Amino acid sequence: MRDDPALAKDIVTPRAYWRRRLKIVVPLLLWVGVTLPTLAWFGLTADRPLGTTLAVLLGLICTGIGLVIVSIPLVIEATRDLWFTFRARAPIREAVAALNAGDGHRAEALLLSVLARPGLPTLHAVSLHNLGVAALLQGRLEHARARMDAAKASGWLERFALRRHRPGVLQGRAMVCLGLGALDEAEAHLAELSALGNPPAALRDPIELAQLILALKRGDCVGAWAQARLRTGANLRPDARRLPLLLRAWAASSAGLPDDTVQAARDAAEPLKVQDSWLLSAWPELQDFARQSGLLDES
Repeated sequence: MRDDPALAKDIVTPRAYWRRRLKIVVPLLLWVGVTLPTLAWFGLTADRPLGTTLAVLLGLICTGIGLVIVSIPLVIEATRDLWFTFRARAPIREAVAALNAGDGHRAEALLLSVLARPGLPTLHAVSLHNLGVAALLQGRLEHARARMDAAKASGWLERFALRRHRPGVLQGRAMVCLGLGALDEAEAHLAELSALGNPPAALRDPIELAQLILALKRGDCVGAWAQARLRTGANLRPDARRLPLLLRAWAASSAGLPDDTVQAARDAAEPLKVQDSWLLSAWPELQDFARQSGLLDES
């Protein structure tokens, strides 16, 4: 995946972040290493009390000069990070809106522009995870997983400031795992989600959709039918809004329910195009059912 521009540079890991900070701290350590022995020599060899006073004054002056010298790159770094954060707010907001609209291509372009700039690694980590969501919407599941794995491996998503994003992160990773057929991993992510308690309202439909997909992929069609409570999918992205009804129809057909129940479930579903749903393109069995049921729009 090194051909992926989102993973081309080591830009989000704590190692890279602290390496950049060390370039500022090392001069301070060198300054202290030279100044303190010098001041100690002055204090030990000077005539008292005037010599001691001069040594203390010299120490204060040298320390002040050192702090000013070292503070300059720190101030520059902090100012640059604040400026980056301010500049990044608009493209990140637009990218999130594009993701919610199901436009993975636009979201990817915006988020790559965020990653191309220096700045806070927390923003880079969130942007990299969202780039995984953008790849998922485009049906590039391996790229999606690699990006999300890199964002998780960075360690920044576990920091206190970003813990509020954990439900969304886990739901996104669960969907990628479901698309790739890694059902045990998907189930583990969903279990971790459940352990967090009540999810945000905006994530309830996506989480139920993931649970429904998992049940169908496990072959538990009766269980899938029992938990298929979604009707309109109001909190789902456009690419997934009609999926719950199609999955309900499949669950009803596979669970051996009465013909009128199966037909009612099929009548409630709307035809889908393969290019409009990454899940449909990644799940041949679902495509076959949709085609046989007249729910695949091949126009």
